[in-house]
Parts: sequence; C-alpha cells; structure tokens
Amino acid sequence: TPCVMWDHFFDWGDHMTKNIETLLAARQRSGVHSRSKLQIIAANDGLYAGVIDNKMAVKLGRDHWQPAGDDWSRVCGDHDWTVWTK
Repeated sequence: TPCVMWDHFFDWGDHMTKNIETLLAARQRSGVHSRSKLQIIAANDGLYAGVIDNKMAVKLGRDHWQPAGDDWSRVCGDHDWTVWTK
C-alpha cells in the first residue's frame, strides 16, 4: 500500500506532486499491490534495484542500472532514481 507524506505532495512543489501522481498511476496500471513479489536485483552503497511482479522496476542510487530486455518503458525519474514498467 503506498504511503505519501502530506508535505511531499502538497508543500514540495509541482514537480514533486507530478512525480508522485505519475508513480501512483504507474503502480495502479501495473497492478502492483501490497502483496506483490519484490525481486531485489542489487543492494549496495550506490545502488538499490528491484523488480516487482516482473511488471515494474525501480532503481535508487547514483550507480547505473536498468532492467534487462526491450519491453521496459521508462515512466519517470531523475539522476538518482528511475521507474520502468512493462
């Protein structure tokens, strides 16, 4: 179940609000829920990456990573984070 902090959504500016709305919509479109299976791909000092139900991939951290295969589409992100869906 997603948890969105009030101030992140309402007080941190339009860019943050848009990113949160985009992430919530992608999660809903992908059918990701609280019991979805998370496969952790990497977890180290510069990178945390995981794939959820083989429908959504998340990269956090400064190191480069992207999901393998051509069927992933970038949803949103920035230098230190990115989200993809199938």
